[in-house]
Amino acid sequence: MAFAVIYVGWGSTFLAVRIAVGSIPPFLVGASRNLIAGVAMVGLGLATGAPWPSAAAWRQAFVIGTCLFVANHGAIAWASRHNPSGITALLVATIPLWIVVLDWAFRGGRRPSARSAVGLGLGFVGSVLLFVPSAGGPVIDRVASLVTALAAIGWAAGTLTARRAHLSDVVTVATGLPMLVGGLVLLVISAAAGELHTLNVRDVTAGAAWSVAYLIGMGSLAGFSAYLYLLKTMPASRVATYAYVNPIVALVLGAAFGGETVGTLTLAAAAVSLAGVYLSVSER
Repeated sequence: MAFAVIYVGWGSTFLAVRIAVGSIPPFLVGASRNLIAGVAMVGLGLATGAPWPSAAAWRQAFVIGTCLFVANHGAIAWASRHNPSGITALLVATIPLWIVVLDWAFRGGRRPSARSAVGLGLGFVGSVLLFVPSAGGPVIDRVASLVTALAAIGWAAGTLTARRAHLSDVVTVATGLPMLVGGLVLLVISAAAGELHTLNVRDVTAGAAWSVAYLIGMGSLAGFSAYLYLLKTMPASRVATYAYVNPIVALVLGAAFGGETVGTLTLAAAAVSLAGVYLSVSER
């Protein structure tokens, strides 16, 4: 069930984000989904007897929440105003590659094998191909694409930190605390960007409102809970397989329901990038 959530559920959130930012400012979308989910989970934990998180837990939650939800969710929400959801998902699919690189470079992890090195190269070549204009393909915003690529690094850094962190013995608190902190930071960014003043509730479409609700339920509450559960109980390489499925789900849903075009070069880039991800994280 947890794999189903991060495979299909997370894959569908890319289209939901694109719909939401159509009439709601992007940083506010990120703040809403994480802050509401974080308050709900931490509140549930405290209400059932969990102790108040320690100062160390709050510090760790700030680092994890900033990497996962500010640098990733906030950036993706902003980029989704400029790029199709399928392209965004393909760029985010490089997260496992960055996990391998960051774990080796900064945490003393195992040096990538020759097979992994080839996979890393293919993965990054596939990402670069997405920046190349193609006839009949989707229009790609290069700045938004670069922001999305950087967002993948943020998620990778947050994943490595979350894997070794201990925020609470109570699952709901450990899961919700980074979302709560990340949502608060995104709310501050949203206010600083003037989004709270420019938002007109009457302009928010029903689709955008339902999309935010879906992001809270599937993307944050269910998705992040499943992700942390799998990180604690499964090999990281197996958890990283969600990166093969998310772009496929996003491309199909974007084309079927979002009116997005999928060009030949996009499919080629997807094949190269996902092959690279597979080689970089698979043992055999």
